[in-house]
Amino acid sequence: MGISGLYDFITACVSKNKSISAIRGQVVAIDMPCWVHRGAVQDAQNVVMYPEKSSEKINAFCLKRLELLKKHNITPICVFDGEKLPSKKATNDQRRARREENRQRAITALKNGESAWNYFIQAIRISPAITQGVKNMCKEKGYMVITAPYEADAQLAWLSREKRVDAVITEDSDLFIFGTNRLITKLQDDGKCQIVDLARIDKVKELEKFDDKLRWFRYACIMQGCDYFPKGIPGFGLKTSVKLLLRAFEQNDHSLRAIMDKKDSYFNSKQLAKWEANMAEKIVQAEDTFYYQLIVDTKNKTVKPFQPYPEGKTDCDYPQCGSIQTIEDVRKSLKEKDMNIPEATGGKAEVKMEAKDDPMILQSPNMKNSLKRKSYDDGGLRKKEFKPDTSWRLNLANAIGKESLLPVSNGCLKPMKSVVPGRKLEQAETTMRSKYFRYFFFCSFCFLLGQIFACFML
Repeated sequence: MGISGLYDFITACVSKNKSISAIRGQVVAIDMPCWVHRGAVQDAQNVVMYPEKSSEKINAFCLKRLELLKKHNITPICVFDGEKLPSKKATNDQRRARREENRQRAITALKNGESAWNYFIQAIRISPAITQGVKNMCKEKGYMVITAPYEADAQLAWLSREKRVDAVITEDSDLFIFGTNRLITKLQDDGKCQIVDLARIDKVKELEKFDDKLRWFRYACIMQGCDYFPKGIPGFGLKTSVKLLLRAFEQNDHSLRAIMDKKDSYFNSKQLAKWEANMAEKIVQAEDTFYYQLIVDTKNKTVKPFQPYPEGKTDCDYPQCGSIQTIEDVRKSLKEKDMNIPEATGGKAEVKMEAKDDPMILQSPNMKNSLKRKSYDDGGLRKKEFKPDTSWRLNLANAIGKESLLPVSNGCLKPMKSVVPGRKLEQAETTMRSKYFRYFFFCSFCFLLGQIFACFML
């Protein structure tokens, strides 16, 4: 899933060792197929051997993650895949063949009494029954569910682009080159995660000479190989692709179509020798899939392409991106559903923190009112600035008597210097111990001196 080496290439956009609490109070869209698959790993043998049954372990995993978001006051929107995308047929066929091969290996290993766990993991296929079971669970728990016409990726990216959500939770790096503003990846049970921010793409050194950095980087990812063009150009990784694209940029060939039409000028003889039939057309079709894949417009309740079609073009001109005619059931269901998608907060969600989250802050009934926040320009994340609560002094008053406290301007009570005896008591105890030690030493010395004097007398 995703683009090999993408995060290593855009390290300037990646913030590691973050916490999901960084987006507290915001709205996120969840790439549910990723969560379903991660949950399936915990129940791999049953998922492979009984694919037509829903999995309680998968449901439990997804629910645990949803409750983690709820704990941090994060509003989730669960997005699922719809129909199989024609452009992804080659990728799906390869994966299907690998799954079946590993399934047979797993069965053989079981018969021979050998460990089959790794084979079962690689043989996982998520059936419609499993997906429907997770959908039903999400709806029963009151979470919003969207089923994309085709791939969830385009739907998630559209929600982000239209500012319907503040971030997208996924394990699929493809979403970055779709133009998703912020990705939450590598999410763990304790809330630790990695945040990938598209706004920082200008800081990627290898892309600094390009104008539209995301578009050119998308070209490089397609050339290396992606879900819509899985084989990639032989011998081309991201760095090699960027170098070639920089030459095209400098020569004003600003589209993949133009570059493919002039491939003899940009690729050497060794590279062209490995060129397969129709490769140039497949590369262009992959680019079109990123633009014209169908999504659900949750505001207008319509199905439309991710980007508007060029003038005079329709879905019939991009069959690899899906057909509106073949998803009539989706269009009908839109009229029946109330897709009341919450508006994104735009990164302005109020930062909330319970006292128990910070052991350095005393707990009191007024603690929530005493926490303040201060924003800074770091991709919309929030830095917390705490203003300690002084109401703890009232609790102290009950313990030692209000007559020992002095009022201050904010209505709280301030301890007088002579009241709180903590340090003075400690000093007094130290002094007392010192006196006892000196007395004991004096007595011991006198006793020893007496013994010596007695010896001399004898």
